[in-house]
Amino acid sequence: MSTIFEVIDSLLLSKEETNKLQTYLIKHNQERETLYSALMSPLKTDEDKLELLKEFLKTLSADEDKLELLKEFLKNLSADEDKLELLKEFLKTLSADEHPGKKIKLEDSHDNTPKFLNNLLRPFDESIDCDNIMQHLSEPLLRKLPSLFADLLPDVLESDVSSMVNTRELCSVVNNIMNLIFKGRPGGEGFTSDCINKHILDIIILAQRFVLGCSNIEIDRNRAIHSDSNTSGKKKQLDRPDVTIYYNRVLVMFGEEKALEGDIGIAEGDLDNYFSYWNPLAFGRLPLVMAFVAAGERLQFYYYYYDKSSNKPKRVEIGDILLIGGDNRSFNYMALQRTINFIRILQTWNRDKILDIPKLKLFEVKIRANDGAVAIFPQKIHKRVKIKSSKEAEFYKGFYDNVFPKLGGQYKQIKFSLTRTSMHLELAPVGYTTFPTTENELRAAILDVLKTVKILHINGVVHRDIRWENIVRLMDNNWMLIDFEEAALIGDIRPTLNIAAPEHRNEDTCKKAGDIWLIGNLIDDQRIHIYLSESAKNFRDRLMFQDPNERPTATDAIEDDWFNDM
Repeated sequence: MSTIFEVIDSLLLSKEETNKLQTYLIKHNQERETLYSALMSPLKTDEDKLELLKEFLKTLSADEDKLELLKEFLKNLSADEDKLELLKEFLKTLSADEHPGKKIKLEDSHDNTPKFLNNLLRPFDESIDCDNIMQHLSEPLLRKLPSLFADLLPDVLESDVSSMVNTRELCSVVNNIMNLIFKGRPGGEGFTSDCINKHILDIIILAQRFVLGCSNIEIDRNRAIHSDSNTSGKKKQLDRPDVTIYYNRVLVMFGEEKALEGDIGIAEGDLDNYFSYWNPLAFGRLPLVMAFVAAGERLQFYYYYYDKSSNKPKRVEIGDILLIGGDNRSFNYMALQRTINFIRILQTWNRDKILDIPKLKLFEVKIRANDGAVAIFPQKIHKRVKIKSSKEAEFYKGFYDNVFPKLGGQYKQIKFSLTRTSMHLELAPVGYTTFPTTENELRAAILDVLKTVKILHINGVVHRDIRWENIVRLMDNNWMLIDFEEAALIGDIRPTLNIAAPEHRNEDTCKKAGDIWLIGNLIDDQRIHIYLSESAKNFRDRLMFQDPNERPTATDAIEDDWFNDM
């Protein structure tokens, strides 16, 4: 391995300069090790970066010999031979003006990125809606951004040395965005993904870390499913967007990535398919949802709003397509500008109490036991259930072919399929889990559950897993019993569940009375803080008789006096 002095010889310095440097390094062990490490990691730079470093040197107080040495380096390094890391490491050992006589390492100095970003990402003065979203997304930023590339766009970027030194993390993100050279190519989803990371996600992640209120922003990359995407228009195994961004669990932006520029139309179609229904449970008072498409070098922003005439979300383009990573770096900046203003819009909505915690988190995937999963969509849910045996597969097929359609009401089965290991379902409608807060709400929920259980029992099936986690409230305030994965034919023998009726100890001989006891247990749940009337207590006690033969059937329970007050 080359020594530090052999490396110095290769830099083509003059004999006098080489001797000067070697003499200095012999006396300074720490600097010698730092320089050697940096020299072994060459990094090319442009002349503008060298000029920046020269300006940087003017702001520093240092030992004259060291300063002269560094200046000589700058004179002799060409763009092809430049070692930026060497110079950075050298600068870390210099003294700063505000700390005379004290060695300050650059990484230990104060970084004002949090202060800068909190000023940059302040909420807008006025409220944001469909009428002014385009205006605010293109609004000039409150400050110029620090960047090595300021000479390319001096009106919006600044090369002030102190600004770049004092906001190093922000400066690094801006530099990465402005320096990105990107060319799309077939099979290049990874390049498109990297483009989105740089231009949208990196600055959002920086805001998450440093800006008051932005820690509530959440980014989800659909990586496992994204790897199955292609440019032929085929559907993914699980249809959800490549990128989803939330604030307080409210979906505020989603995006789709494609490898080729020509696929931007396919990506737009995917967005529309994902977002074909405006579900008030997910958005509350939110006036619009942002979206984007990245296809090859092209980046296009949109927003969706609820169109009352069609009763559907409607997509609107925001500005022109941005050609990212080409010769015109203004497009790189515009992508960054729109993302920064998007964060300001979130801050504004949060200030105006628009982003209340929703009843639903759209496109959320909940991983369940035994490799199961549930994904929530605006108008339906996708569910994957692991199949343990051929007998279980046969039961599910019989249930969803013959029993589920008889549940009636709002129960809808959109899709059912079986593979060798899994069951895949698409079901509607979409509801949310919650607890009743009054006895009237409790009464309505119990009655809706009993009506479903009555149909199950008539068709020879017991649910076996009746609990509040498996009961959802719908937009019309009706209640629905869901999740039939533990259901079984009456008379079958199954392992006992933790919530089973007391007569089931080691195994569950599936009987109707077990479901009735579970419904009584709903009323008795300690998480419900409701003062029960005497009729409610009497009804609960009837359902939970120790002797299962004494419990009423679902049909009889529906006729109880407790429901007369509805």
